[in-house]
Amino acid sequence: MKRFLLSLGLIVTPFITIRGMNTRDPKMIAAIAIAMALGLLGIFNGTKPFKNKWVLAFVGFLLVNIFLCPKPAIVGAFWAWESLSKILIFLLMFLSVSSMNLDLKNKKNIINIMVWVGIAMSAYCILQSFGIDQFFADAATQARLHTPSYKICGTLGHPTLVSAFIAMIIPLSFYLKKYWASALMLVAVIITKSDIAAGALVLSLIFYIGLRNKKTAIITAILTTILASALTFAYVTTPFKAYIKDSGRFAMWADVFKSTNKPAINGLKQKYPITGIGIGSFGKIYHTKDKNNTWYQAHNEYLETYYNTGVIGFILFMLGWMTFFKRRNIFSNQYNKYLLTSFFCISVCAAGTFPWQLGAHAYYTITILGLLTQGEYYGIES
Repeated sequence: MKRFLLSLGLIVTPFITIRGMNTRDPKMIAAIAIAMALGLLGIFNGTKPFKNKWVLAFVGFLLVNIFLCPKPAIVGAFWAWESLSKILIFLLMFLSVSSMNLDLKNKKNIINIMVWVGIAMSAYCILQSFGIDQFFADAATQARLHTPSYKICGTLGHPTLVSAFIAMIIPLSFYLKKYWASALMLVAVIITKSDIAAGALVLSLIFYIGLRNKKTAIITAILTTILASALTFAYVTTPFKAYIKDSGRFAMWADVFKSTNKPAINGLKQKYPITGIGIGSFGKIYHTKDKNNTWYQAHNEYLETYYNTGVIGFILFMLGWMTFFKRRNIFSNQYNKYLLTSFFCISVCAAGTFPWQLGAHAYYTITILGLLTQGEYYGIES
């Protein structure tokens, strides 16, 4: 039953659309409903111990975060409890999926569903690039109209969002040796003209190459750090920045970072840099500082986590994130390599957009992490 529900969610969440509603809402509703069903089944059948103590510490800290955030000034911070509920539901889903005793054949079947969804989404994007679109052509938002390929959004409502979703699936298609599917999805990512997804794919390739052995991993990490530092230095000190299109992100990120050590709203004197404004608060508070500010997401999940949960929450979140990359047989097990590369890809995209606040992206990420973590309890052969 859990396998059926998991597969159903993989098929439904990227495509479900209700006329007249924002494309994101039905997908999140479906993702939460199926994730809750999976979580309850996991509780009924029993789950394995969860070994990522930092994620548990982060979830526990959120109670402190909500208790200390400026509740009276921001009308009870109901959205903090809403966000915490979503996190708990997806955590239960993760525990349920990671506790499923699947052999490699069944694991590949689940991955195959994700790949075929990626194929279908990519094919639709390619059709949209030719102006063939019956469902989303007349539903373009202002944010989407400002992108160079606004017509290409798949069923996810925006080129940047659909490209991140497809990019996450490409490493899985390589694992199944569906190279024609990899090529099709790569074309879809390219025609969206998303620098974030393209950059994530390049970095994911470097990440995968680095998993060849421990020595290669160390060399790759050092060289990547040097290159990133050099590019950052060039951007700050030379005219190189004129060739970088950030859509206003960099200036906004700098302002968000400064805002974490300032009163969150007018009339509030206290600052909350250590424990945060409250989980889920960014989309409700940040844009209120300036009526011309239309940023409802930080377009950087890590920075938004810092804004919402402060220094403590950010550190716990990042420690939990890094723990997922500690796998047994990481250099010899192809299954682990490709799942990790997929997770790394969406993690890079999360530094430039907000995939984990979207139903389909979050559901797929939890599925990938659940499949990956099953290796802690059951033997996996590549």
